[in-house]
Amino acid sequence: MEPNDQNFANSPFLHSFQISCGYHHSAVVTTLGRLFVFGDGEGGRLGVRKEGGDTVGQNNNGRSNGEVDEDDDEEEEEELTVDEPTELNLGEEVSSVSCGGGHTVALTATGRVFSFGSSSDGQLGLGTAVRETANPTVVASLKDNGHFVEKVMMALQRRSPYR
Repeated sequence: MEPNDQNFANSPFLHSFQISCGYHHSAVVTTLGRLFVFGDGEGGRLGVRKEGGDTVGQNNNGRSNGEVDEDDDEEEEEELTVDEPTELNLGEEVSSVSCGGGHTVALTATGRVFSFGSSSDGQLGLGTAVRETANPTVVASLKDNGHFVEKVMMALQRRSPYR
């Protein structure tokens, strides 16, 4: 398809506010606070899953750690690659996002931090019981202790094979 003014004008990325890239996935926040994800969804790092052949974003309605969907561990993970940006609805406006190697953290305009993906070393901040989740989950320890987060940022580092 040839680009044209109409396609561009209808694009949710016309007013992209922030773009973050992990090893194999990316996320975009628009000026309207919409969050879009795409790339390799292994380990839940996109916060989306396949349902009936369609890729759908999760909306956990503000579930906090300790309330992770128990079906996550029981469902067999299928390879999930999202080739086109897919909106991830967290139920409120997103102000910032950051992608790690295998996880993603999103900050809402109200200061709530949602995390999802792999937590092999506790990256999600959800405690030791959660090793991986595709459900964006509120990091309750920040919210419950009265902390107001203004920005989220992660850095990527490959581990040395000589370590």
